[in-house]
Amino acid sequence: MTVYSNERTLTIPQNPLPDSLPTNRRVAMDGLTLMSKLPEECIAAAFFDPQYRGVLDKLSYGNEGV
Repeated sequence: MTVYSNERTLTIPQNPLPDSLPTNRRVAMDGLTLMSKLPEECIAAAFFDPQYRGVLDKLSYGNEGV
């Protein structure tokens, strides 16, 4: 299989999340706090897109208070 293949073999681990982390909902918390609540080796990769204070001040928008 190459990166251009139409075939995908996915192995999805069955890792129950703690009750403090609801699924399919927006969760407002610090990224390190979130990661500390996850079971060991449950996610292969994670992407965080922080909104930096300087960008919010300059552009005058954001999702503050969410």
